[in-house]
Amino acid sequence: MTDMAIILDTDIGGEPDDALALAMAAGLPDLALVITSDEHQGHRAEFARHLLDLLLRSDVPVVAGRELGRRGNWAADGIVPRGVPAQPTDVIAAVEALLGKTSDPVKWVGTGPMSNLADIITAIPAARQFTVTQVGGSHAWFTDRAEPTIGADLPAAHTVLSSGIRPRLLPAEIALDLYNAIDRDTVEYDIMARSADPACSMLLRHMDAWLDHHRRSINQSALLALALALDSPFLATTSTHIALDPVGRVRPGECAVFMTDHCDRRAYKDWVIPLLADIGIQHRRTFHPQPPPIRARTTLEVLGDYRSELGTPGGGADL
Repeated sequence: MTDMAIILDTDIGGEPDDALALAMAAGLPDLALVITSDEHQGHRAEFARHLLDLLLRSDVPVVAGRELGRRGNWAADGIVPRGVPAQPTDVIAAVEALLGKTSDPVKWVGTGPMSNLADIITAIPAARQFTVTQVGGSHAWFTDRAEPTIGADLPAAHTVLSSGIRPRLLPAEIALDLYNAIDRDTVEYDIMARSADPACSMLLRHMDAWLDHHRRSINQSALLALALALDSPFLATTSTHIALDPVGRVRPGECAVFMTDHCDRRAYKDWVIPLLADIGIQHRRTFHPQPPPIRARTTLEVLGDYRSELGTPGGGADL
């Protein structure tokens, strides 16, 4: 048995940070379920399925979650082969199945709108015990409207925040830091461009589609959310209470959350660069065709191996 079960709720197929985060999470034995949010006619789930299969993680189920009718956040046309089948759509059944076969604590990592999480905590009382990390919110950057992740499904955000689950939130001020932006001149892009691994080639095509047709850079909010969920020491949170006003802006209130208020940017880079560089080989080390006789290695053990193999005891990359 592992030390936790990770559910990744992702709007993969839009800005490529979500695909990069899934590729990194695929190297963790604890990844147990992927749910897609803000679905795009099932295509996000097909994208996630194909990427996981390339990384030899066909053991991880993918479920297509709620569709919100939005079409702008999509940059993956033609990337997934036509033979990839449509994925299941019963999110509640998938979560119940996971809870039925594990007694491990569940960590929820949400990088898209909160629609699926709101549905789950409404239908499954035990889900309120999940440790939730969620991208969303802003104190100062969005003064005239909701931060986009919250604004995409404001009723769902209200449901989650008022449920008492006390999520760890990654606000825009941390998630969208330009210091962490990826473009064609950054190390993160170069790692994918230099790799011959099929998964990295898929990620590169996705990144190029975004950079060519959407924006000139890629944020790393999903990668930071994964780091926060893994209790990475370079991110700090403060316990506080918030509310959402009628348009979704964060205000002082009664909903208990842990708000991320600091990121050691250099330490984050030292953490993320080796893991991105390892995407092409990490599945060969962590994938188990059959359950191991005692237990799979924990996430922390896997991360420790990354650092020792790279010769960087503190997790740093020699760049």
